[in-house]
Amino acid sequence: MKLTYSTHFKKDYEVIQKSGKDISQLDTIIRRLGDGDNNFGPAYKVYPMNFGWMKNYFTLYLAQDWALIYKIDAEKDEVYLVRTGHPKDIQY
Repeated sequence: MKLTYSTHFKKDYEVIQKSGKDISQLDTIIRRLGDGDNNFGPAYKVYPMNFGWMKNYFTLYLAQDWALIYKIDAEKDEVYLVRTGHPKDIQY
């Protein structure tokens, strides 16, 4: 699948890098999504956000204080990375 990054996501990614968090965990998730693997099992909590205009959006929790918001567009074969960071900071 094609990976597309929002401007917010790019900024969030830089903030996470500077914060000292292990960014490799996020990179692994992104690679898996790009490979079409969105079945994370019990390792991560993933919640669909299928309400209103947020159809096909998901929130994946890498940790209690770290989330990733992304959208899967099957028609375009694309994963759109929307936001990442502390859940209270990335409300959409």
